Amino acid sequence: MTHEIALATLNKYRKLLRLIKRLPKEEARLQAVQEARTEFQKHKTAPEGEADRLREKLDDKIRYLRIVTPKQPGDADNIEESTVFVVRDGKVVEGTAARVSRVADGKMSMSEAQERHQSLLRRQYFGREPPRYDPSKF
Repeated sequence: MTHEIALATLNKYRKLLRLIKRLPKEEARLQAVQEARTEFQKHKTAPEGEADRLREKLDDKIRYLRIVTPKQPGDADNIEESTVFVVRDGKVVEGTAARVSRVADGKMSMSEAQERHQSLLRRQYFGREPPRYDPSKF
């Protein structure tokens, strides 16, 4: 196991222990800590293929605990970047959406921005021409 993989695994183990601390029941916490310790000990002696499977299992456990444990204000997990899912080639994958250029960035001209705005309005109205803006109605 390379140093980077070992360090990443250790960080995941620490994150798992922080999430386990948030479990409301004491006996559930103790059982989960013991289970995490035995799983982490398996990582040390596991061959590479088995270690990959164990790391994936560790990630799954972290994702599950992030969902079911009560969140506390100021917790480091609340501050971390949340996972974003996007659709690419008809499949839902983990990632980020493409950034759209803006006029304020200087990457898009005003006429391009107006054209994009009109296309988004047509999309909002399912391909039909959107109604004209009439400020007197407000």
